[in-house]
Amino acid sequence: MSRLTVLGLVFAVSTGACVKKGIYEDALAQLASSAEANAALQAELEQTRGTLEAQLSACRDESAARQALADSTAEELAACRSQLESARSMLDASGEESRRLAARLEELASIEAELRDRDRIFREIVQAFQGLIDNGYVEVAIERGRLVIKMPQDILFESGSADIGEEGRGALEQVATVLAALNGRRFQVEGHTDNVPIHTRTFPSNWELSSARALAVVHLFEETGVPPTNVSAGAFGEWQPRGENETTEGRAANRRIEIVMVPDLEAIFGRITR
Repeated sequence: MSRLTVLGLVFAVSTGACVKKGIYEDALAQLASSAEANAALQAELEQTRGTLEAQLSACRDESAARQALADSTAEELAACRSQLESARSMLDASGEESRRLAARLEELASIEAELRDRDRIFREIVQAFQGLIDNGYVEVAIERGRLVIKMPQDILFESGSADIGEEGRGALEQVATVLAALNGRRFQVEGHTDNVPIHTRTFPSNWELSSARALAVVHLFEETGVPPTNVSAGAFGEWQPRGENETTEGRAANRRIEIVMVPDLEAIFGRITR
């Protein structure tokens, strides 16, 4: 019996229609049962709705958590990229610094090699010139990093002259013989005077006198076997004194020929610029 039928019977009873008692009671029972089923269905629907709402809320929470995780991952990724760029920059800087250090070490090694060679030549020259040193013709020293062979000008030249005397010639020839054996090393002959002025047709000033004396020594060296490519001349006049020009001893110290070994700059800096 359908629910509509049951309702119709109840209506008939209520309006005075004649319905058997058993049918009426069955209708009431079915109506009650239907109400109970409807209530159970309603309860089931409410339970289902609650479950779905809980699941929906859980899905929303999970989606929010996933979005937060995605945002956090994006931030971590950006931080990692920043650290990577910083590391690359540091690596590039480190590489550049390493290259600079390597160049500096090479430069220092070249300078050290040049200094060792200079000191070796210094010892060899001192040994070779020992007789000249003992007789006062030659003095050998390291000054301002340069190997310098000093010869008093008074034993080489007459006053106001650029002609080498016999005594000085013998000493210079001994010096030239040693220098000629130093293959690959260059020397500059430097002329120096005191501050006593000179005014002659040949030497208008001490510049010309110091230059002529340096050139006279250069020519003698060339004649004795020193390669002309390994020797040059320089004039300093009175402007690099070693003593006081107010005294006889000071002026004598200032009148001199100095033979300076030129540092091998190509050996030092050539390695750096390669």
